[in-house]
Amino acid sequence: MRAHLQPKVTFETKPVNCPACGRSCIVDVVYAPFDKETEEKVKQQKLIQGNEDPLAPHPTWGCTSCGTMFYKEK
Repeated sequence: MRAHLQPKVTFETKPVNCPACGRSCIVDVVYAPFDKETEEKVKQQKLIQGNEDPLAPHPTWGCTSCGTMFYKEK
């Protein structure tokens, strides 16, 4: 069974509203190392903890409402 892959959604700047759900829940994705302040912001959904696997995609922003991830255009 194949995993469902989301299409790669890119923007020049951080979107205000999520194009998938319409909510204004877009936050930055952060990668390690984490300090106490960053950990607290992740718990409060003010940041999203990114996957540290070097082979995994590394999105720039994400929606805390629906989980859609976004990439910065290069």
